[in-house]
Order: sequence, then structure tokens, then C-alpha cells
Amino acid sequence: MTVKELGCPASKLSGLRRSFVSIMWIQYLIIALLFAGAVWYVGRIFWRAWFSKDQAACAKGCGGACSVIDVDRLQRTIELAEAREGAKA
Repeated sequence: MTVKELGCPASKLSGLRRSFVSIMWIQYLIIALLFAGAVWYVGRIFWRAWFSKDQAACAKGCGGACSVIDVDRLQRTIELAEAREGAKA
């Protein structure tokens, strides 16, 4: 189809084509921003799970379950339990 068959001036068709192209670029921009936001969100979740400074050693965040074993405290707990059993017997 030619411009004459459509009954529209050529300048009007080229304007429509330009607006269509700009709409496509806006859609691409929106999709790119959504994708970048999703990547940032997922990356933030992984960063907090592995490198967070406010949690001690694991994702539980309790500070004790995954930390290094305190041998002295463990020995005191064992001795206290033995003393309680000895007092009962």
C-alpha cells in the first residue's frame, strides 16, 4: 500500500512511525528497569545471607548455634551436671 492509497499525508505517517518507535523504546526501558530491579533484589538477598555483619555465623542470627565451641563453658556445664547427679545419689 502506498501513502496515496491510504489517503494520509506522508508527514503524518512518518510522525506515527516515530511515535511508535519511541513507545517501543519506552517499553524496552521499563523492561530493563524491572529486570535490573529484580537482579538487585535477588543480589541483596544473597548478599545479606552470606555477608551480613549483624548476624553471627549463620542465617538463624542467634549468635550461638553455629558459632565456635566454647570448650571451657562446655566443661563447666558437664561438671555442674555431674555435681547435681552426685548430690541426688
